[in-house]
Amino acid sequence: MTSIRLIAMDLDGTLLTPPPVHITPVTVSALQQAADQGIHLVLASGRLPDDASAFLLDTGLDATIIALNGACMLDHPFGDITYTQHFNLSEAEYLYDFLMATGLTFAMFCDHDLYIRSRNPEQPEPDMVWGTYLDHFPCRTNIYRFPADSSKLLQRGVNKFILMQQDGENRLESIAKQMHRFPFPMEITSSWANNVELNVAGCNKGAALIRLCSELGISVHDVMAIGDQVNDLSMLQICGIPVAMGNATSEVTRVAKYITASNMYDGVAKAIRAYI
Repeated sequence: MTSIRLIAMDLDGTLLTPPPVHITPVTVSALQQAADQGIHLVLASGRLPDDASAFLLDTGLDATIIALNGACMLDHPFGDITYTQHFNLSEAEYLYDFLMATGLTFAMFCDHDLYIRSRNPEQPEPDMVWGTYLDHFPCRTNIYRFPADSSKLLQRGVNKFILMQQDGENRLESIAKQMHRFPFPMEITSSWANNVELNVAGCNKGAALIRLCSELGISVHDVMAIGDQVNDLSMLQICGIPVAMGNATSEVTRVAKYITASNMYDGVAKAIRAYI
């Protein structure tokens, strides 16, 4: 029988409730019981590292933070970055120019920094679109919106791009097909129906989880991973116990060994109690 030594959880649509997003006391209790048994907790999110960290502020829980779809890692909330992976400059510039030409809103994530190019710069999306705790202490996130700032961040290194469309539009599928024909490979995924997320080839939640397990001396067969969206597939596919949320996409449900309740009904807590 598999002995669970690590639990890796997505945030949005998984550990967090529907808006206003938070971790319920029931789920905190289940996670604390797991931690008390020596099980390592991991948050694996597409969010910025400190935005993901902030959800643990009032819970008393400790966890490794895998952020930006596996491109960035902290060994504990608000800790130093222990691993980061960037596009090379020529790839980042190519993607930036392509995304600019789409006319859609997009963003570049650069460790703790975020550059946002809004479809309508005179009416930019609120910061809440990009993260819940970006302006809360002790988050170290810096937000940039001026084109002149983009070149600085491109030079420094981009972990992830995200392209967003507005409700009623249907352009992402055709744009993603174009991306598959780019002169260099990359990870193309999504965390919601209205976005496409781009990371360096081979950079995903699953690869980051393998790296972490190697450092901790834990077999991936002793890992439970819980998720709901396409960007969670890589970690579900490599772990011993892949769990899909009740609100998961069909792609995620197909690879799961266990389907728990939705994020509205403490699905993470129910999965933990079913196995631990």
